Amino acid sequence: MKKNQQKENDSKPEENQILKGFVKLIFEVLKHYIHDWDLGRSAKKGDQIGERFDKVDNLLVKLDERVQYYNRQIEELKQRIAIGNILIVVLLIVLIVQLVVR
Repeated sequence: MKKNQQKENDSKPEENQILKGFVKLIFEVLKHYIHDWDLGRSAKKGDQIGERFDKVDNLLVKLDERVQYYNRQIEELKQRIAIGNILIVVLLIVLIVQLVVR
């Protein structure tokens, strides 16, 4: 009877060691799975940031094009105003000369 109990006691530590090793293995696998999942989520966030950066970059390019367009329009208007002012001055001089001559 003592021999049977010794055999049962001898097999229990082995079973416990196997069970402990199996539990450790499960936790290691879970730890790696969670780590990989976190990395996947952060990679997706990085992709989203890249997409947002591209959108902002496109918006800045469009804004720069608009600013350049409006600057060209402003320069054209300045030239028209300058030409108009010159014509007005010339007409005033002609009018004053005609008034003086008469």
